[in-house]
Amino acid sequence: MAYEMKDNSMSLLKNGYKEEGDNKPDYTGNAKVGGVDMKASIWINKTKDGKTQLRGNFQKKDDAPF
Repeated sequence: MAYEMKDNSMSLLKNGYKEEGDNKPDYTGNAKVGGVDMKASIWINKTKDGKTQLRGNFQKKDDAPF
């Protein structure tokens, strides 16, 4: 039986193609938002105060470059 993602959830893995200094996301994976299958991306950054910040986005699977 294949895994079926629940609505409004995501599953991410560390991006093995990210290299030091590039703009690729740190984590990529799949999501389901409002019943629509999406690709998800997360970047890890530091704020000016040195705190860890996670920033991400969703793209429809047909529009996603990865």
